[in-house]
Amino acid sequence: MAPESPSQESAGSPLQDSAQDDTLAQIRQELAMISEHMLTKANTGGLLQEFWAAIKEEISTLHADLSAVEVRVESIETEAQASCMPHQAAELATTQQGNLLLSLWHQVEDLENQNHRQNIRIRGLLEPDMAPLTETLRALFQQILGWECPEEIQFDQIHWELEPQQPDGMPRDILCFPHAYTMKERLMAAARGSASITFQGVKVALYQNLSGLDGLSGP
Repeated sequence: MAPESPSQESAGSPLQDSAQDDTLAQIRQELAMISEHMLTKANTGGLLQEFWAAIKEEISTLHADLSAVEVRVESIETEAQASCMPHQAAELATTQQGNLLLSLWHQVEDLENQNHRQNIRIRGLLEPDMAPLTETLRALFQQILGWECPEEIQFDQIHWELEPQQPDGMPRDILCFPHAYTMKERLMAAARGSASITFQGVKVALYQNLSGLDGLSGP
């Protein structure tokens, strides 16, 4: 028996050829289905437009919601500020009034202290049959200051101490408020520099008064 030729060996049976045809047909069908579902440039653009349109709509909705929330928050803040304003105004007014009263109190205290520092207590001058008190003190101070004394010394207030005369005849002190504080300082310095002061036959002493000048009358 003669051997088979190569062409005869490679040829398949009819069943094999039919199976291959079926496989190829199935592959073509699947490729067609895949092609139908594949995105082309045209339908990709349409899908992207729909996608971005939906995104923009969502963003617009969010912006609207945020704007509404912002308006509401501003309204609440305005209402809160309006409700706080009367209370804050009352607190501010109370603080300002308190500061003003404290400032006035300090000013009054400073004035009282200044008055006390500027007062002079004169001890030793006789009360009866004396010349007017203003003229007497001017003469006394001119004697104490000598050539440094101005022609006329001004007084804001002068009076005898407001207490009954002593039973033993001791004269009451005189309380004097020179108009110029520098005059008071010069008088006290000159008095401290003198061993003693004799005026109209009596010994006189000058002291700084710290008792105030309540009830003083003018000179």
